[in-house]
Amino acid sequence: MGATESTGQLFNHLRDTKRFVEELNVAIESLSREERGYLRYRRDTESHPALNRYRLAVKKDGTLREEVRIFDQVWTVENFDDEMRGLLRLHGSEPQIIVSLAKKLSGPFQRAYEHLVAIAG
Repeated sequence: MGATESTGQLFNHLRDTKRFVEELNVAIESLSREERGYLRYRRDTESHPALNRYRLAVKKDGTLREEVRIFDQVWTVENFDDEMRGLLRLHGSEPQIIVSLAKKLSGPFQRAYEHLVAIAG
C-alpha cells in the first residue's frame, strides 16, 4: 500500500514538473526574438561575468568574433544592436520594455508558479 502511494505521488510530481516546464516554454515562446535577446542581454550585463559578450572582440586565434549566441539564435554584433534599437524605438524607453515584458510574462509565470507549488506541496 505504501509503494502504491509513493508511485502515485511520484506520478503527480512528474506531471506537475512537466506542466511547470511547459508553462516556462509558453512564456519564452510568447516573446519575440528581440524581446528574448533583450532579456538575455540584461541578464548577461547585470549579473554575468561575461559582460563584454555584446562587443566586437578578438578570439584567441587572432580572428574577429562578430557573433553571439542567445537562446540558440546566432546574432551578429551589429544585428543585435540594430534589433535592440528597434525594440527601444517601439517602446520608447527601457522601463517601458520592462513593463511590456512583465505584462506579457505575468500569466505564464503565474501558471508555472502554481505548478511549482504543486510540486513542492
